[in-house]
Amino acid sequence: SQEPMVSWVQGGKVLVSQMGAGSGANDALSIGFNDSAVEPGGLALSQDADGNAIALWAQTLNGRSTLFANRLRAGIGWSVPEPIDRTVAGGSFTPSVGMDARGNAVAVWHQFIGNSLTNAWGNVFTEIEDPTSARVGR
Repeated sequence: SQEPMVSWVQGGKVLVSQMGAGSGANDALSIGFNDSAVEPGGLALSQDADGNAIALWAQTLNGRSTLFANRLRAGIGWSVPEPIDRTVAGGSFTPSVGMDARGNAVAVWHQFIGNSLTNAWGNVFTEIEDPTSARVGR
């Protein structure tokens, strides 16, 4: 089984670290954008027992809060951050993510649609497929 992973925002960066057995956090790794002018927020992280993980966060892009994901594949490393809410217009916030034992993940978040209204949206990340967005509520 893998050691637990932690994530946090510091100096405009999304950082992760694997916790070593009895030794505290190992060296932090930046998995987001290295742009301290645009502070990320709403960070969520999930991990399976094989060492796969996924991190989500909101960050302003082109004037709106966009939700980004970065995925760790065990034995391969972290991917490049990708927006996962690109099919909708309003700002994204309050992401949450869970991962099953096979490395599949489900992400959900709120999406602003105007007039103080929000919808719940979600993505499914499978081990071999790219994510797809779908509205999951009204």
